[in-house]
Amino acid sequence: MFKMRKNLSPYILAVAALVFGFFTKVSAQQCATWSTTYPTQCTNGPAITLSGGLPIPGVYFGPGVIGTGPYQFSPVTAGVGTHKIGYTASGCVPPFKDTAYVFITVSAPPTVTLGALGPYCENRDSVTLSGGSPTTGGTGYYYGSGVNSSSGKFGPTIGAAGSPYAINYSFTSAASGCTNLAQRVVTINPVTLASISGLDTAYCSNHSPQTIAVSTGPVGGTLTGPGVSGSNFNINNAGVGFHDIKYYYTNTSNCTDTAHALVHVRALPTVTLGIPGPQKFVCEFDGPYGITGQTPTSPGWPSSWFTGKKSQPPFNGVDTVLSTFDPDPSLVGWNVIIFHYFDGVCTNTKKDSILVNENPDVVLNPFPEPCVNDDPFPMNQGTPSSSTATYSGSGVTGGGGVYYFNPSLAGAGTHTITYCFTATNGCETCVSQNIKVNPIPSVTFNSPSFPVLCENTGEVDLNTSTYVSPTNGVFSGPGIGTNGTSWYPMQLGPGSYNITYTYVDTATGCENATTQSLTIYPTPKVKFTTNPTAILAPDSMRIKIKLCVGDTAILDYTSSPPIFALTVLWPNNYIQNGNTHTFFPDTNFVYPMIASGNNGCVDTGIVDIEVIQPAEAVITGLTNICIGDSTTLVASGATTYEWVSPVANTASVTVVPTIDTYYEVVAVSDKDGNGDVCSRDTTAVEVRVNPLPLITAMLDTTIFLGDQVKLKAFAGVSYI
Repeated sequence: MFKMRKNLSPYILAVAALVFGFFTKVSAQQCATWSTTYPTQCTNGPAITLSGGLPIPGVYFGPGVIGTGPYQFSPVTAGVGTHKIGYTASGCVPPFKDTAYVFITVSAPPTVTLGALGPYCENRDSVTLSGGSPTTGGTGYYYGSGVNSSSGKFGPTIGAAGSPYAINYSFTSAASGCTNLAQRVVTINPVTLASISGLDTAYCSNHSPQTIAVSTGPVGGTLTGPGVSGSNFNINNAGVGFHDIKYYYTNTSNCTDTAHALVHVRALPTVTLGIPGPQKFVCEFDGPYGITGQTPTSPGWPSSWFTGKKSQPPFNGVDTVLSTFDPDPSLVGWNVIIFHYFDGVCTNTKKDSILVNENPDVVLNPFPEPCVNDDPFPMNQGTPSSSTATYSGSGVTGGGGVYYFNPSLAGAGTHTITYCFTATNGCETCVSQNIKVNPIPSVTFNSPSFPVLCENTGEVDLNTSTYVSPTNGVFSGPGIGTNGTSWYPMQLGPGSYNITYTYVDTATGCENATTQSLTIYPTPKVKFTTNPTAILAPDSMRIKIKLCVGDTAILDYTSSPPIFALTVLWPNNYIQNGNTHTFFPDTNFVYPMIASGNNGCVDTGIVDIEVIQPAEAVITGLTNICIGDSTTLVASGATTYEWVSPVANTASVTVVPTIDTYYEVVAVSDKDGNGDVCSRDTTAVEVRVNPLPLITAMLDTTIFLGDQVKLKAFAGVSYI
């Protein structure tokens, strides 16, 4: 016999019965049989087809049996309970029973409920369904569109927004095997897609904050994540690592979409900077120098470099390529120095500072222009002064704050002198100034081209190119006059004398001196003997001779040292015979003479001959006077005078005659006033004495103001 499952359709059962009857021979004598076993049916189950009753045909009957062919059993019609269902076969005859029975049990389905579900957003992850009841005493599961019955999860999918979805909970009672279900209709709400932009996938941790853009998606959501503040992503605050930057946007359906930006914040390379002291404190005029104290120390530009930060761009003192710092007056003060290191991905920096100190203001005043033969002089032209300040250069000597300049050590020419002063901040300023050392003039005596100098040489102007080169200097030594240029050999006498010539270059003020021995040669010493005897001057070659008209003067001489000639320059009335010279002038005459010595010296002299002319007496003076007056009578025409009355030996006499009187004088022409008379002459003059006039005038006359009157005087020749 086949065991039929309760859920086989009536059609399958009918086919089975036909097959069964085909292979079974039914005897008209057999009793009706029905051996089919039916499982428990549920009131909510479908009607089942009744079959298996033999022989056939037959009729099924009982509670819940419906239909006439095929016959079905309706659990809901039969109701809960065990029901006896019969089968009456038409072919059975008595005494055999024609009816067989089976029992079918109908149970009630379990009461199943399902709590409210949703609504869900279309982008929600799978939801584990719950709320179905009962959950014990049998087996329950969920099913429906989008439901995974195995896992009991419901998974909304994007694109299904708005569609109603039926979600069922089915529960089968273990006791009855009956199944019941509960259903809920779920709404899936749409989401508004969020987007995020403006961020790179990776940054270095020192990167500047970035603005996160959501302009391609809805505005008004929420940005979250490490380092996020408002719409900015502060990379440094986020820290090193991988960060999920999220943008949440919730729409009016309360559905939220999230946009993600995964950002990698990379760690910076380890960098240090500690500029060593000598580089950290420098002076504004120091030269460029390399910056050190950084780690890593290599590889240099372009992977590592320095920059500066100063308020006077663009110059900040730092050469990025050479990694040098060049102090400058514009950089006085603290300067931030930044070391940059690039490890191939990220750049890190460290800062330190360099203090640029001011160099002191130093002045080196102009130097005097010394002469190469000047004495050393102290150097004090630099300001400010200090015992630690230094002077250097050609000709500089000394130290310890006391320096001298030695012109002779430096030599003539232009030399650079440098003055260095160090301030309390350690900065040194050096300034230079040229000093010109003037050469001394070249001074020479032009010996041996001097002319012969003799003891009778008068003033000699040494300040000529004959004696010195250059001229216009000053001489000193024996016989030099007060003007410093005239030399008077005649004051010295024969011999050699050291004469110093000092010359000052007017352009430089430099002087030089040279000394020359000058020789004064003796002049000829000529001694004259004369007839008549001459009047000798202090110089024996200057003589005076007096002659009466017609007389002759004879001159002889001797000389030491010898002379080779005694020459009369103007030989008028003159005769020479050997060393004898004869003069016979008829008037006063001066004969210049030159005595020429063998040593080149000459002596000059004169023979001054005064010719005494014959006396010729003459009296002049007022010879017509008034009584009581005096008059002076002057005699002339001779060398001496002898007045007879009054007796006098003067050229003039003053007389006061009271009557007319004659006055006589003797004029004498002599040679020397000692009685050597050449001639005499006598003359006289009468002085007439006139009486004084008797003066009379008109009598007194009275006139009126403005009137005129003529006054008359009498007895005179002229009136005043």
